[in-house]
Amino acid sequence: IVLFIKYNAIKGIFRVPGNQLEVDAMKDELIAGTFDGSKRIHKKNINNLASLLKKYFRELEEPLIPENQVNAWYKVYEEIEAHKNMPSDIKLAAISMLLEELPNTYYSLIRFLTRFLSSLLRLQDITDMNAYNLSVVFAPCLLRHPKQASPHEIMRHMQMSIVLLQFMIEHCTQLFGHQQRALFGRDVNQMKNHFEVLYFLQHCMDYLERKGISLLYTREPNYGYALKILRKLNRDVDHEHKINYYKHLLRSTHVHEIAYLLSVFYLELPNPLFDYEYYKPLISMIESTKPGSLRADLLKVFINRLSPCNLFLLHILTVFLTSMIHHIHVDMNVICSHFSANIIKAPKRSKTSALQEDKVGIEILKTCIEHSSTLFVQQKDVWCETPLTDTTID
Repeated sequence: IVLFIKYNAIKGIFRVPGNQLEVDAMKDELIAGTFDGSKRIHKKNINNLASLLKKYFRELEEPLIPENQVNAWYKVYEEIEAHKNMPSDIKLAAISMLLEELPNTYYSLIRFLTRFLSSLLRLQDITDMNAYNLSVVFAPCLLRHPKQASPHEIMRHMQMSIVLLQFMIEHCTQLFGHQQRALFGRDVNQMKNHFEVLYFLQHCMDYLERKGISLLYTREPNYGYALKILRKLNRDVDHEHKINYYKHLLRSTHVHEIAYLLSVFYLELPNPLFDYEYYKPLISMIESTKPGSLRADLLKVFINRLSPCNLFLLHILTVFLTSMIHHIHVDMNVICSHFSANIIKAPKRSKTSALQEDKVGIEILKTCIEHSSTLFVQQKDVWCETPLTDTTID
C-alpha cells in the first residue's frame, strides 16, 4: 500500500477521506488475511487506501511514543519552543537521543513512517502536501493525550506531536541515515542470493523485449498484482531462498505488470546508482554540457567509479531501454522518466532537488542510450550468457 501511494499520490492525498465502509471492509480483510491486492490496489481506490493507512497508525494499540517516555519528549519540545533560534544540530542531537531510547518496535515504526512521509515531499507539486500538512495528518499516532485531559492539554499534546514529527520529516536523512528500508531492505551487493536477483531482472527485461509492445509504460498495470510479486520477491531475498520461479511468473503475469515491477525495482533500490557524493558534480556536468560526445566522455568518468553491482544494474537498464526505443519505438522521454528518480539523489532532499534529480536522471539515461558502445565495454550477449560470480559482484 505504501509503495502504491508513493508512486501514485494525488492532490490532497490523506486529506481527502475515503469511503468509510470500503476502508472498514479492507481493514477486516487485512485482519482476516483475505485482503486481495490485485482487486483492491488501483488508482480509483487510492483515497480509500490512504485512509486505511491512516487508520492503521491511529488505531495502534499503543502510540509510537510509549507513555513512560512522553515526559522526556515534552522537555525537548519545550526547549525547542523556548529557543526558536536553536541550531538544528542541537535539536538533531536531542531527538536522536530520544529515538535511541525507544524500544526496537517503536523505533522501527517511527523510522518507517518518517521515511515514507519524507519521500512524499518530492511530490509536493502534485499533492500540495508539505511537511507540516503531513505532520498534522499523522500527529495523532505519535502520542495520545490522557483520557481525562483538558482541552488545553489535548491541544498541547497535538501541537507537540506536529512540531516533532515535522522536524523528523524535514531531517529524515540526518536522523535515520541514507539507507532506506527499500524493496529489499539492503544493498544488492550484500545479498547472498544477489546473482539470482540480477538474473531475475535480466529475464524480465528479455521477456519485455520479446513481447515488443509499444504501449509499455503508457497503460496502467494491475498495481496490486505487481506489488504482490514484489512482496514475494522481497520475502525470498530476505530469507535467502532460491528465486527460481521466474519462468512460471513470466508465463502467468501480464506484460504491463512485469514492466511496472521492473521500474519499481529500480526506484526502490536502497541507494541511488550514483553515490550521493557525485550529486553536485553530475548536476554541474549535465547543466554545463550539451548532448553529445563531450557529455558522454565526462559521464564515463563517473560510470567508471560505480561499484560492480551498480555498473551492472545501469548497464542492463541501458541495454533494455535502448532495445525498447530502437526496436519497439517506445518514446525515449516517457520510458526514461519511469527509471530516472533513483539514478542520482541529493544528500539532503528538498522540493528543488527532487525536480533536479528527475531532470538530470533522464539526461544521464539518454546519454547512456545514445553512447552505450563507448560507455560500456561489455555487450549484451556477454551479460546474458555469462553467469555473474561472487567475485564479479563483491
